[in-house]
Amino acid sequence: MSATVNSVTVEQEGIYLIIAAPQVTMIKDGGCIDVWFVVNGQDVKNSGVRQCQAEAENTDVVINQTIMPLKKGDKLQVKTSGTDVKLDAITAKGEPLIPSVIFTVFGLY
Repeated sequence: MSATVNSVTVEQEGIYLIIAAPQVTMIKDGGCIDVWFVVNGQDVKNSGVRQCQAEAENTDVVINQTIMPLKKGDKLQVKTSGTDVKLDAITAKGEPLIPSVIFTVFGLY
């Protein structure tokens, strides 16, 4: 795998376990976020999840995962879309950064 700021390029054909875990804070009551995968600029069908919260200022980690075949050279991305939400990276005093998104790609071959 090689990575840029917004994508991962597959270097070996195989079957991959892919997990995206964005940390989401609701700005207003009733905010929702959708998270899905994109390969080579095309949305992956049936790869999305939605998280909605009734109350503002709640923070949750939304887990999206799939197993899919990928070919050498495929570009993999995770996309989000939402209303009244923000992705949060959190810095707590004396602790390491809590990233806004944890993205895992593991080859099962």
